[in-house]
Amino acid sequence: MNRKKLGIGIGVLIAIILIFTFSSIKNHIRAEQTASVRISTFNSKQVQNIDYRQVDQLVEDKVAAMVVFINPNNKVGENFINFFQTSNEIKSLKQKVYLYQIFYTDKNLQEKYQLSDDQVSIIFFENGEISQHKNYQQIPTDLTAFVNQLNTLSINK
Repeated sequence: MNRKKLGIGIGVLIAIILIFTFSSIKNHIRAEQTASVRISTFNSKQVQNIDYRQVDQLVEDKVAAMVVFINPNNKVGENFINFFQTSNEIKSLKQKVYLYQIFYTDKNLQEKYQLSDDQVSIIFFENGEISQHKNYQQIPTDLTAFVNQLNTLSINK
């Protein structure tokens, strides 16, 4: 009887270890895949990539933060990525912009920040809360005015 309980206990322990191991491996693979395809060179030092594990921590840690949620696999996302990579106007950014490139659908993230697959969302956080949320279905044609809008996003409420 004791051997049977011991065998069941060992089996359950092995199952738990395997579940955590596979979960950890999946997260590591996802992070590696994302890092390998993520655009990482930008035309401004004010633009910085963050990944899915960093968004909540960034919002909690920073007094104010601007996060751009962008799907680089659609036309709108491609245009915004190109803007951040090549535009001379982006050099006049006065505040740090954190770029979250969405490669995997995350329903929790979409619901929490009200994100849409066919739009780029720019969210300004203050003291851990959403202060402003702007969605774009296309890149604005006046890029200088757009950068000025980003520079004043925290001021205009």
